[in-house]
Amino acid sequence: MAILNSIRKRGIFLIIIIAMALFAFVISGIIDNGGLKGGGVESNVATVNGTDIDRVAFNNLVEAQSRQYGGAASQSQVRNIVWEQQVRKAILEGKLEDLGFTAEANFTKKALTDAFQNQPDFFNEAGVFDYAKLEEHIRFQKENDLTYAQWLATENEVVSQALQQAYLNMVQGSASPSAIDGKWEYHLENDKVDIQYVQIPYGSIPDDQAVVTDAEIEAYMRDHQERFTVDPRVDVQYVLFAGNASAADELATTQEINDIITDTINGLATTTDLAALVNSQSEIPYSDRFLFKGQVPASIADSIFSRNEGDIYGPYKERGYIMATRIEAKRMLPDSVKARHILIPVGTNPTDNVLRSEAQAKTTADSLLTVLRADRSKFEELVSSFSSDQGSIERGGLYDWYPYNRMVPAFRDFTFEEEVGSLGVVKSDFGYHIIEVLDQKNPQEAVKLATVAKTLRASQETINNLFTEATTFQLAAEKGDFAALAQEGAYGVRPVNAVGELDENISGLGPQRTLVNWAFNEETAVGDIKRFDVGDGFAVVQLVRRNLEKALMSNAEGSAIVTPILRKQKKAKMIREQLSGSTLEEIAQSQSQTVQTAQAINRKSPTIAGAATEPKVVGAAFGLKPGEVSGPIDGNNGVYVVRLTAKNIAPELEDYSAFVARARQAQGTSDAVNAYNALKKAADIEDNRATFY
Repeated sequence: MAILNSIRKRGIFLIIIIAMALFAFVISGIIDNGGLKGGGVESNVATVNGTDIDRVAFNNLVEAQSRQYGGAASQSQVRNIVWEQQVRKAILEGKLEDLGFTAEANFTKKALTDAFQNQPDFFNEAGVFDYAKLEEHIRFQKENDLTYAQWLATENEVVSQALQQAYLNMVQGSASPSAIDGKWEYHLENDKVDIQYVQIPYGSIPDDQAVVTDAEIEAYMRDHQERFTVDPRVDVQYVLFAGNASAADELATTQEINDIITDTINGLATTTDLAALVNSQSEIPYSDRFLFKGQVPASIADSIFSRNEGDIYGPYKERGYIMATRIEAKRMLPDSVKARHILIPVGTNPTDNVLRSEAQAKTTADSLLTVLRADRSKFEELVSSFSSDQGSIERGGLYDWYPYNRMVPAFRDFTFEEEVGSLGVVKSDFGYHIIEVLDQKNPQEAVKLATVAKTLRASQETINNLFTEATTFQLAAEKGDFAALAQEGAYGVRPVNAVGELDENISGLGPQRTLVNWAFNEETAVGDIKRFDVGDGFAVVQLVRRNLEKALMSNAEGSAIVTPILRKQKKAKMIREQLSGSTLEEIAQSQSQTVQTAQAINRKSPTIAGAATEPKVVGAAFGLKPGEVSGPIDGNNGVYVVRLTAKNIAPELEDYSAFVARARQAQGTSDAVNAYNALKKAADIEDNRATFY
């Protein structure tokens, strides 16, 4: 603590250091961007077999793809998707060029037809795609240089994709399994065996009796280097100074909620328009619906349901908010309802093909209501003649036992709040509904709540104090021992290992590309420390280990994969050594197991009932003669001893063409994938992504 206390006492010194750090940051940014070097930066995000992938064009593709995903994927994920697409394009286009593939006029026409055949803009009067319409569109684009350039880019991409697919189709089409392959495929699926077996599970031996050492893990990885060689990796550790609200912040937010409650003109306790108040004052919008007790947070449910209409509960803390809730209404509601309806839409009704304005739709609905009040037996007839709800017409307009939140609000409110037998008209976004409430069940108490909520967040003063605390620790750690100082200050140190150069997320911190770039920067040395903004808080990070070349995983990384493999091998050896007995029954008895039976097992799907997928065991069983007992077999889930009780070989066929076709499809798909993977593995790929992102 001595170093921490020493720095805290030097306030002016700390301010100077922070100012210098900020200045250095600005200057380094200028230098990094070429501002003081007189030159620009590398313009290519990658080079694949000599073909450059331009950074600006790449970014444009990423932006376009991001818009398509609409927030369903992070920027880093989209960037990686586009990267794979562009690498694939460069590799395959290069191969096509080597082979002399070119897009002739007919090929281009077919590619464009396939790409745009479902676009209504290019349909003729008969509603069929017409290439002449597309040609007319292209001529129109030529009148403007910008739009024509955009069209050419689109056309080039369509043709490129078609050429790539043509190459892969050619590879896939080269698959030529013979009748012998088809026969083999047939027998794999249709030959069957019945077996009896004893399984001694690996779990029968405790893990601590099959200890795997670091030396064994390392030796295994060296023997399987291709599997365990990884791209450059770094290890970091950090202390998080989370931007949590202080007690003073919580008090201030609570007072803010209290002010909303007690406002004499438009407060939660006094307003006559709860929806308007909540929507203007709360960070969670008003919800016009009833809630059953199980739908209210358990921490407040008892308190809410014990109060009366008009009562206010709060302020209280819930889910990161300070809240106050007014019980707007209480009543008994069923938990599910059976009802039927006729829907008269505003606009054209596909059932009777009549176009109605809103007033006409309302008039029609009211007229049907009058008819039904006089004779409800006509309901199904009127559904068939008038209702536009295609989902319920065949059921006579019936919706059978739906819960409270299933229907739109107007429909929901009528069917849950009116009594059984009620008949009426309500309006929703779909049109006018003539509704009959047929039945209700399981009535229980429900409440409608009006809640104002404010996020409990750290104030600027709290963040400033946190910044000072984080910077104090950073400066102390730069002079002392990171872990020891964290322990002295009661800060938790969080290690993060095996961070890749293009990784985005840091465990516990979320997306942190700036941190990753710093850790891989050649000017950053192992042991260096840096502070990063993380949301409302700060992380003080130390670089612990860095490997800038491809290398074997560390034992810590590889252990999760290798340890189960080696432990299973050790347990299998131990089980084999302790097996005794000459018959299946004796072996089972010696291991406290039972003899089990499995029938009609095939090699296509080598699953043994009660023992999961065991291809080695099934394969061994097919090699036995009826009545023969195998030796110990190391399976996926244990060691097995098998006795073959029956082998049923499927009868030969005159024609195996169906199985040849199936084998061709499987082999062709596999060949296409393998061909591309081989080309990618052999490609010279210079990846500059980490330079820019």
